[in-house]
Amino acid sequence: MSEKIQFEQSKELLKQVFCDQAGDIYKGIMEAVQNLSDGIFEAEEKGLLNRENSRIEVNTDGEQLVIGGNGIGMTDEDANGVFKIFGISQKRGNKNRLGEKGMGRGQIISMVYDSADDSMVGSCEVISGNREVGGSIRIFDIDVPSLTFRVENPGTRFKGTKWILTKNEGNWNTVDIKKYVEENLAMLPIPIYVNQTKMNKKITKEKFERVIKTDDAVIGLNRWGTSFTLYERGLKVNEYDILSGYSGTIISKVPLKLNFARNDVKHDDRSWMGIRKDLKDELLRMALSTKDSSLDGNKVDGLLEALSNDEFSSHDRQEVLAKKMFVTALGDRLSLNDIQRKGNVVWGSNRSRKSDAASRCGHIVIPHTWEADSVFEELGVEAMQLEDVHISQSDAKQFERHEIPQYKIELIYFLEQYSHRRIEIGKSPGFKAWTNGTDRITWNDTNIPWDKVKDAIKTGNWDTVFWKMVKTLSHELAHDDNDEFTDVHGVEFYQRQVDEMYRITKEYFRAMKE
Repeated sequence: MSEKIQFEQSKELLKQVFCDQAGDIYKGIMEAVQNLSDGIFEAEEKGLLNRENSRIEVNTDGEQLVIGGNGIGMTDEDANGVFKIFGISQKRGNKNRLGEKGMGRGQIISMVYDSADDSMVGSCEVISGNREVGGSIRIFDIDVPSLTFRVENPGTRFKGTKWILTKNEGNWNTVDIKKYVEENLAMLPIPIYVNQTKMNKKITKEKFERVIKTDDAVIGLNRWGTSFTLYERGLKVNEYDILSGYSGTIISKVPLKLNFARNDVKHDDRSWMGIRKDLKDELLRMALSTKDSSLDGNKVDGLLEALSNDEFSSHDRQEVLAKKMFVTALGDRLSLNDIQRKGNVVWGSNRSRKSDAASRCGHIVIPHTWEADSVFEELGVEAMQLEDVHISQSDAKQFERHEIPQYKIELIYFLEQYSHRRIEIGKSPGFKAWTNGTDRITWNDTNIPWDKVKDAIKTGNWDTVFWKMVKTLSHELAHDDNDEFTDVHGVEFYQRQVDEMYRITKEYFRAMKE
């Protein structure tokens, strides 16, 4: 029998893991904060520290970046043992710890390492003191090319751990670091500061339309936007599309199974499946119980998809469908609830002379599409055929005096495909468009590229019109009357605009493919 040969790893593989797992230069900050948090959790569990006095600090001063926390700290044994072994973590399996892969310190060190030249572009050292043992250690002269470091005992007492990263050339970007901490680390339960400014945020009723607390997560949600930002016990993971037309923030209370780069949850994670299901169920219950009689198309489609689970009945499906909005021949947006309540429903076509005359006579004229026909049939809504509607000559003549040019009608219908508000054409001396923040957007006639609109009607290619008007459309949709600061063009307003522009663009390209 032949001899069994042992696999061996190269030093280059470890260097590659340092850099490739990090993804970007600031990922090392997250790893440092994660390890410092675990040190604080351990100190708190041992009664050596309380939450009121716990603290993580990120400080930048020119070429130096210091990341520190007042947790349990390291001993001499830690420095000469677990610190030098990558891929092994004594925290693995501990549900009260954030880290478990044993690779984080490599990402911190990579912030002052150039993998292309295999050279250090700065220095990295660690000062730490164990709260139980006392004293302190200094890990310094960390060198990635040779994969070596030194350890010494300064002889002073220190409680906690701090990483000191110093650049050989240039300065750390304080603005970028502060932004990174705010976006990725501010949901931590431990107080975290950047240059003495506290960065922590919480999910509150003042910031979200609704706050949901389950056994596994705290969720803040809004009835607009496209995605939910997931924080695994306070550290950002990624953004996820949970249900069309809703957005918010999710903070898990329990550990989630994350991939190696820590930017996605593994598909077989039961806790994450449960959080998503709880959220979908709550959104559905909220939609069914809301006083609003209508929902935009994205929300209806998302809710119908969520209804695939067995906990909801066909009656729930019909309630959701009844809130689906349809655009009438006059451009009004009505839900099936509204249509059923008003009655006199007629199948017609978009802005034909007879359809609009029928509308002026009190009928609700709905363009006859396959989707509308199937929904009406499922809910038992009856509609007459347009040719069966009697319209007097006087009614027809009265309508002719108010007829809108066909090219304007075509533009209105094009824009309303991507807006949950009615589109009107008006005039203003100072605005491109304006909105009441709820159900109407009025566009300034003089700011519409009518020559491009007419070309689009002839050719069927609306690309030029779309790109000229999408920014203004998303801007007006970002003005939300549910937000008391809707007129303030602040960070939240522009985030809504970005979300709307992303949604509209995605829907446009999907429609073009179809």
